[in-house]
Amino acid sequence: MDYVYDNSCDLILKFSPANRNITWRDMQHLTVLSSKRNRLFDPYLKHFWQYNGAGLEFNHLFGYGVLDAGAMVLMARNRKPLPECFHRTAGSIVKKMSFGTNERITMTIDTDACQGSPNEVNYLGHLQAFATVKSTYRGNIAIHLTSPMNTTRSFVQILLSMILSQRPNDDVHKNGFTCWPFMTTHTWAEEPRGRWTLRVENVPGKNSANDEICSASGHWFCTGHVTPLTTTR
Repeated sequence: MDYVYDNSCDLILKFSPANRNITWRDMQHLTVLSSKRNRLFDPYLKHFWQYNGAGLEFNHLFGYGVLDAGAMVLMARNRKPLPECFHRTAGSIVKKMSFGTNERITMTIDTDACQGSPNEVNYLGHLQAFATVKSTYRGNIAIHLTSPMNTTRSFVQILLSMILSQRPNDDVHKNGFTCWPFMTTHTWAEEPRGRWTLRVENVPGKNSANDEICSASGHWFCTGHVTPLTTTR
């Protein structure tokens, strides 16, 4: 992993002279917009490639794919720096809900993303959902987030962004997750307005029991690093 990280940094440093005005935020956009799927696939056929609401292809294991140095240089040469980004809270729910093994709870938030204000949110970058969840076996908890664009576009299958997967060796039972920030970039460049859905479930697995009871304080909210600039491949 360190080898991949070092090579990625080296690549960025080498082609950055193509445009001295781009910022670290531009670098993130260039990375997402130029990456390629190539032949990457999950041999266990658990995580498939999907398109988000903005038409960008991603995979839970491989992100947006392989870095393409040539494409990044071409895009960077004439790229104008991104405008100011804004951090906005979509909303919050404070409500304790209980659920058992093989059960789930669903929480929704509707947001207009400050539409009509000078700081309105038009396109998402990073997004965080803060959740508080207690369980007798924390590793059995899985969390998915569904964005407005993925549930309203008829030609896109409802897409669940996995922000927490099952972890067989995570046997913590006292601390759980307390206002824990779960971050995703799967919604990159999507419009944030509409209904966001957070699904928390107790998946059967190691040390699961039929009478296992979990609780989730639905205190969560989303923040987007936003730029009013269309970003397409």
